[in-house]
Amino acid sequence: KTFAVMAPKWSLYALGPPLYKIKAACKFAGIWEHVDEKPVILGLTNKTPAFLERNPRGQVPTLEVNGGSIFESNAICRYLANESLSMLSAREKAAVYPRDPMTRALIDCWLDLDCELFLTVKYLFDLLLGFEKGGTKRDDVEYRQKMHDYLKAMENKLQSSTY
Repeated sequence: KTFAVMAPKWSLYALGPPLYKIKAACKFAGIWEHVDEKPVILGLTNKTPAFLERNPRGQVPTLEVNGGSIFESNAICRYLANESLSMLSAREKAAVYPRDPMTRALIDCWLDLDCELFLTVKYLFDLLLGFEKGGTKRDDVEYRQKMHDYLKAMENKLQSSTY
């Protein structure tokens, strides 16, 4: 669903996979046009006094909202999903972030699982690209197995359920 064009409602400082996740959630909810994606230069943008007021940890992603800032990609996704509900019909609301506490908890389980999966995938890519020295051959095999197990669990879940 597309809403009437209006000035961006939120400012987002983000890069890489967290940005992709937030952008996907916003596009799914039909609210991406309300997000003003700000340029980020790590080590510069996120270390200014103004940015550190928004996020004392100086990390991205950070979302500026009326009355403050939100950081951590999953918290931002949940906030934006809840915000989008005010713009949707009852049927559309259920598709974005259902009201039922158990269904929400299941969605949150899978949303939070991606954090550990991301770290596993990042470690393996860093190994392949030579940015990480790596541990023993056994550690590398265990990380590959861990990534395989996460992805297989997600694939199985998505074949049988929307959430």
